[in-house]
Amino acid sequence: MRRIKKRKRRKLIRFFVIIFLLFIIMIAASGFFLEIFFKAKTGITISEYSKQAEKIVDDSMKSDFTPNKTTYIYSDDGTRIAKLSEGKSSTYLKYEDIPKNVVNAFIAVEDRDFWKNDGYDMKGIFRGMINIVRYRKISGGGSTITQQLVRNTWLSNEKTFERKIKELILSYSLTYRYSKRRIMEYYINNCCFANGIYGIHDAAKIYLGKEVKNLTLSEIAYLCAIPNRPETYDPFKNPATALVRRNKILRAMRDIGQISDKKCKKAIQEKIKVQSQKKNKIYNYPTTYTVHCAVEYLMKKEGFNFEYSFSSKSDYETYKEKYQKVYQKWHTRLKTGGYKIKTSINLKKQREIQQIVNDTLSFDKTKNNGEYNLQGAVTVIDNQTGKVISIIGGREKNAIYSLNRAWQEPRQPGSTIKPLVVYTPALEYGYTADSMLKDIDVPEAYKAPELIDKQKAISYPLNYAVSHSLNGCAMYLFNQIGIQNGMSYLKEMSFSNITSTDISLSSALGGLTYGTTTSEMAAAYRSLAMHGQYLSNTCILSIKDDEGKEIYKQPAEKQVYRHEAADEMKDILSKVLVEGTGKDIQWYNYSDIKAYGKTGTTNSSKDGWFCGFTDDYTISVWIGKDNHKDIEGLYGGTYPAEIWKEAMLSMYN
Repeated sequence: MRRIKKRKRRKLIRFFVIIFLLFIIMIAASGFFLEIFFKAKTGITISEYSKQAEKIVDDSMKSDFTPNKTTYIYSDDGTRIAKLSEGKSSTYLKYEDIPKNVVNAFIAVEDRDFWKNDGYDMKGIFRGMINIVRYRKISGGGSTITQQLVRNTWLSNEKTFERKIKELILSYSLTYRYSKRRIMEYYINNCCFANGIYGIHDAAKIYLGKEVKNLTLSEIAYLCAIPNRPETYDPFKNPATALVRRNKILRAMRDIGQISDKKCKKAIQEKIKVQSQKKNKIYNYPTTYTVHCAVEYLMKKEGFNFEYSFSSKSDYETYKEKYQKVYQKWHTRLKTGGYKIKTSINLKKQREIQQIVNDTLSFDKTKNNGEYNLQGAVTVIDNQTGKVISIIGGREKNAIYSLNRAWQEPRQPGSTIKPLVVYTPALEYGYTADSMLKDIDVPEAYKAPELIDKQKAISYPLNYAVSHSLNGCAMYLFNQIGIQNGMSYLKEMSFSNITSTDISLSSALGGLTYGTTTSEMAAAYRSLAMHGQYLSNTCILSIKDDEGKEIYKQPAEKQVYRHEAADEMKDILSKVLVEGTGKDIQWYNYSDIKAYGKTGTTNSSKDGWFCGFTDDYTISVWIGKDNHKDIEGLYGGTYPAEIWKEAMLSMYN
């Protein structure tokens, strides 16, 4: 029996010796393969990157660790339009001005060995290796305070091996470049506390209305909870959520002897009172539009998948929620990233067209909450470049604006949608300007859509139906070509608010669920001017990052309508201004330049539109009230067409 036990013991010893030797071999081999992997991914060896890391750290300055950098926006001639930042410039605190409990709170929950480690945590690395083996992916968490500072300053948050290796090398170098007190100082000032707020000083002022030196232990732990997941622990959106992590921090501080159990319990019981959120600073119409275009570009650059059709209202709302979350993140990054953005906005034309809108609508001076009741929006595009030259989001009130109706306020487009979803698609399917269309009874069509073909009605040529905006003809033709087919063109042109409920007969007349904007309509009509080629609406010419590197690539045009169909539609639209619903503006009395356009009016005259173009410019105009009330005497051929005419004439002066 003793012999058997001895043999088992010897076997067990041999097993552990073999395992140990294999472990040593694996470490040596892993170093070799790690070197090969890193070079394959980055083009340099780990030792070469170590030298680079030393130089990066040696050349670093205090300014490298302050996150908020001002972004500037410029017009087409280089005039500065706006200076952007997120809230106030972050207030920097020196280490001696940071309360001890702030330092202790971060150490307790983020990096308990901070004062002793070399910028990395071997136990954390080992746990990460186990997770890679178990789950075959790099998991988050486990980073030291120094690693987090390095990542926020020089690296991205992507979970890759090469990024993690870079992070460890830089963290080690940083530890030997700066004192621990200085690293902690940089870290606390660099932390994001949600809503574009950086540093404990501003977090205390904005969320709690206090100087950081006057914070209680409970309030400190509450604020120190936010940087772990700023979106989740946002005090404005989720004031109660951070309490759970606050309590975790307090218990961690107690467990390592930073505070007593009595202080811990008292702090957990303390109620936190978060201040109301103050409104963000708002900018003029060209600025808000530029910011929107730039944010969406950065979202796309980082891989966000934009969607333009939805199977249900629920899918649409789910997507919009996801979109808004990512949008807000990049909105903050844009305003704190130190970008230089050049636009196609022509300030002279912007002022002129703004004045045209103001003057044309000046007969109605009634207001609601300081805003004019009667409002308008205009988008002007240079056809050759496809860029927005001018964008008017409402009647001018003062130097700043709250709502840019040209892209933020979708409205029913009325008959201006017909050329896009009915007539040009029909020309693609073989119809011509002379094709005869039944002017069916619209109410009857709604009641019995299956009997549309059997309705008895007078027929008119397609070009006449367009110029005189005959609703019955449009609905008849929409049904003939297929509703789904007609609506697919809006998806191709990135209309952002189309849902499954819009696959209906009413869409032929502009009865969309959510509607559209002048910026979307101008880009769509510009495609008719440019032989069916569509270019997404934007005013961006250039975006340079904080190092002066160009990161913007011009979007490519795509063929949405066949060349022949777009050109035939263009010719048909010229008759609207000669003999149709747009003739009252008497375009040819003012200009010998040929123009093309379409009027639009919604039920009860709640919205009036005119969308049109010349060979050089496309202009889309909307008039309506913010409260969606009826407007007596409003038709597409009245105020909208008048503004369109004056705006177009100004483009040639």
